[in-house]
Amino acid sequence: ETQKRAAASVGKLIGQVVLVCEYRFRTLGVRLDVSLDGDLERTLECYRNELSRAIVYLLLNALENSFEAPRKEVSLAAIVDGAGLAVRIRDRGPVMTPEEYERALAPYYTTKEPPHLGLGLTAARAIAELHGGTLTYSAETGVTLAFPHPTG
Repeated sequence: ETQKRAAASVGKLIGQVVLVCEYRFRTLGVRLDVSLDGDLERTLECYRNELSRAIVYLLLNALENSFEAPRKEVSLAAIVDGAGLAVRIRDRGPVMTPEEYERALAPYYTTKEPPHLGLGLTAARAIAELHGGTLTYSAETGVTLAFPHPTG
């Protein structure tokens, strides 16, 4: 049976993802700063499990990237407004050029050692597109997962 889109509370969804990831961050000595802005009680019509998975993939990617950073921290900012949801994840590790980011979106491309398969960014982008959204990157803001769906 195919999963159906359902209304998900943005605040609860982000809270559960953070809860799943924060222990790993803490045990590896990386600070996870979370900032939530907007009406987090609003709902987003989405494939809840897939959206959660995309955010986890991006957080774990940022966690590993932060190992090479002088400041061991990752920030997650979720903004909810009438246009939908934007989730920005930024680490303090090495930044990518636009060309490196495009290369990193290719399936099985990775700069990491096994068991990494190079599928996290590819999957996150596919999940964004499944929702009619986008996955973008800039050196200043990090990775942004945007879902421009109407919220209720």
